[in-house]
Amino acid sequence: MRHLSRIRSARPGWRRAATLLAAAATLLPLGALVPAARATSGASCSGCPTMPWLHVEQPAGGRAQIVDQAGRTVLLRGVNLTGAEDDFYSTGDPAVPEPGPTPMWPTDPSTYVGACPTNSNLNPEPPVCEVQAGLPEYQQSSADGSENDLAQIRALGFDVVRLTVSWSQLEPTPGTYNATYISRIAQIVDWAHQQGVYVLLDMHQDNYSRYTPETAPVDAMPLVGPTQEGGNHADGAPAWAVVTDGVPAEAANGQAPFNTYVEAAFTNFWLNRVPTDPTTGQPVPQGSAPGNGLQDHYIGAVAALASRFVGDSTVVGYEIMNEPLPGFLAAPGGFDQGYLYPFYRRVIDAVTGAGDGITCPPSVPYTAACGYPTLLNPPDRRHLFFFEPLVTRNLTDFATGASVPFSTYPNLVYAPHAYTHVFTADAELPVPGLSTVYPPSYDFAMQTADTEARALHAALFIGEYGNSSTDDATILASETAAQDRAMVGSTLWDWKGNCPSCQGVWNVYYSSNSAPLAQNGPLIPSRVEYLSRIRPQATEGTLVSYSYDPVKQTFTMSAAYSGHRIRPGDAGRETLVYIPAGRAGAVSVSGAAVLDQVVANPDGSRLAEVAPTGGGTYGVAVGP
Repeated sequence: MRHLSRIRSARPGWRRAATLLAAAATLLPLGALVPAARATSGASCSGCPTMPWLHVEQPAGGRAQIVDQAGRTVLLRGVNLTGAEDDFYSTGDPAVPEPGPTPMWPTDPSTYVGACPTNSNLNPEPPVCEVQAGLPEYQQSSADGSENDLAQIRALGFDVVRLTVSWSQLEPTPGTYNATYISRIAQIVDWAHQQGVYVLLDMHQDNYSRYTPETAPVDAMPLVGPTQEGGNHADGAPAWAVVTDGVPAEAANGQAPFNTYVEAAFTNFWLNRVPTDPTTGQPVPQGSAPGNGLQDHYIGAVAALASRFVGDSTVVGYEIMNEPLPGFLAAPGGFDQGYLYPFYRRVIDAVTGAGDGITCPPSVPYTAACGYPTLLNPPDRRHLFFFEPLVTRNLTDFATGASVPFSTYPNLVYAPHAYTHVFTADAELPVPGLSTVYPPSYDFAMQTADTEARALHAALFIGEYGNSSTDDATILASETAAQDRAMVGSTLWDWKGNCPSCQGVWNVYYSSNSAPLAQNGPLIPSRVEYLSRIRPQATEGTLVSYSYDPVKQTFTMSAAYSGHRIRPGDAGRETLVYIPAGRAGAVSVSGAAVLDQVVANPDGSRLAEVAPTGGGTYGVAVGP
């Protein structure tokens, strides 16, 4: 997520202008992107962890759950990893138009072999690196400044990253797909596999495109003003896919989500407008999708990405679009069912072959009933698809549209964002005392999300949450505790960032104005306190409850299992509890289970293996 409030707390504003620069990329048709054999990421890495396939199960009378191949409930916890997206950044030179050349960080994977690009405050998001890549789990340094992102992520106990990727680099030229960029994404997936970390590939956008232009002030301030923000603000569509029909870039109170230019671009996207060449006026070249509209191009780009990872279990799945906006089309309720969820269904159809919806003519505005033909051969029927509601949920902590099933594909994950007291109405509206009334609690966002996920027949995952580090003792402590009570996985926004003049930052690692500019560091202690938690990593049976006290560093969980006795030593079936380094409490087991063993890892973390006996409820505790 990118939002004006966050930017003001993170870095000074930077100007931007519309500069269309040619992408230096290797471009191939969709069929050429599928490797001859790619069963698992990092297959050449001797000693790398096994990455079980995950899927969604629908328990009778309960919320759907992400489970592994043994049927154990898996609660993924991690961070958003942003340094591979094609984001706006300053050129640092008043004589050079902005945004800067695309992209700032190299996309050629060879650039990152044993090296990392020099970091720069011109870009708020440092590049993703792993300078000791190729070594198995625990053999790469996770120290501050090591430039080993995935090793550092694993060392804090995270087991998933939401890797933000950009349409503007997947399809920088209409109809062709950037094999170099997809190989760069695959490189990061390989690094994650070496550390036992899953990857959620997130088709990210903020304000539709990095090419949203700079605007001049207008006379009606403060009711209508320029939408100009600082860096870390805009990404998504390539320049050729921005169709606004001359609508100016203005927004009430300068708030980017209300930018008329952005809403016009989204309106044309939902209407599947056919983009044209500005010089010839002719439609741009068609891609591998059957149509030539904006949605068709987007679906083709997603399919190009998915074709690379069909057999890859390290990729847990795909998020279809970050924080969608409705444009000028409909009120929130009508938009969800008329445009948003039908679009999600078409993406899922194209990749998985689910075959929902009716066949509609290509290159036309798609109705809600329209499906999409399968673009992958063979189709991908194993990966999870994560999806978000309309972005207005960030303001309300509940979905403003109806939650109605839209796809028969079984591996669906509802992935709203939870920004209670950060971007909810009480933080955005100048109403004294509103925060004491609404939202009523941090649990409220989890409870409403649970209801929505059940209605959608989907598992639940919080794709983003976060706050300034100055509020960790209140907001972060409360948010992570609420997620534990809701028994839901999540990814924090975000992993690391550059922040030359910040009082508070949103990252786990950040780089200040020191010279040379650090790549990974320093680590924020309060982030470790609340994020590096004792937690159930895989639970046999039904997870009933769990909690972690970050002050006392104590943990308790309860689960129920009525199946056959699990033999101690069968780690692929046992309940696993992860204990980060520095949490020294003893492990005890009660009820219908026995403690098999506590495995000490080289980084100081531990893994408690618990074997249920099949007699009913059991508990696990980690004491001080």
